[in-house]
Amino acid sequence: MSSIKERVIHVLDPTAASHIPLFLPRVAVTRGSADEGEEEIRPFQNGSDIERVMDYSNMPDPPQDCLVMHCEAPGVGNEEEAKDDDGSGIVFPKRSAHLRGGYIFLSQPKDKNDNGSANSSGSKIACIPLAGCSVDFPPGGRRVFREHAHTGARAGYEMAIQVKSNDASKITCYIVLDSLGLRESWASAIRLRCDVGNKITKVRPGGIAGSRLMSAGEDIDGYYDKGSKNNLAGPGSGISRSNKKQKQWGLQKPHQADGPASSGNADLDAAIDQFGTHGFQEEKWL
Repeated sequence: MSSIKERVIHVLDPTAASHIPLFLPRVAVTRGSADEGEEEIRPFQNGSDIERVMDYSNMPDPPQDCLVMHCEAPGVGNEEEAKDDDGSGIVFPKRSAHLRGGYIFLSQPKDKNDNGSANSSGSKIACIPLAGCSVDFPPGGRRVFREHAHTGARAGYEMAIQVKSNDASKITCYIVLDSLGLRESWASAIRLRCDVGNKITKVRPGGIAGSRLMSAGEDIDGYYDKGSKNNLAGPGSGISRSNKKQKQWGLQKPHQADGPASSGNADLDAAIDQFGTHGFQEEKWL
């Protein structure tokens, strides 16, 4: 049976400055049967794809979407928001952050006068892959790392996310939260998602944005886990070609054991169980 499945992968932005790498999300679209499907890769479609990204099942709800500051090189669609006043080649523009599955998605904040979806302006969407990552805070109880103390990051609470790349090296991404509590909650959620193995991040074909109902049927058609075939995607982008039947999710009938229900009295249950059998002696149970 032919079908269309979508999952999130990522690539390094080839136009980004070498000293500040930037990850870009992509959607891998598989068309056709599970065994013979052809895969296409396309960019994110503004904010509409973010709204369709599914969180992992059996996982606590992610932190609520919020504004963060993201470490970028000047000129990544941030000229109006952050200036490189000291000539360091680093800026911290504000981004709308969304934690879903194995990614943090970073988009242009929604304009107050815009009634559409997030990032409707069409500016670049970045991401931070979380599979195999680690999270660090500034040492000594400081709010920001020493090398960023002269930047706009000093207005918040910074964390470093060490992202695992294809060659097993680490690429560091920095985000800044508005409060200490927000930094703690985001760090806890990230650490829960960094050790999920090769589980992929799915994109739902439709439905209500942010709903966890559809994600509750984990591996509903053998789509999760293992077998990466796309080197662009990096860690956490595997896909399996499984022929398992679709699991049903939703309301389930309770399991019923064979035989009559227990009365709560062991002797009575034993008598009922032996009643009518050959050699049954009624006097023995009186």
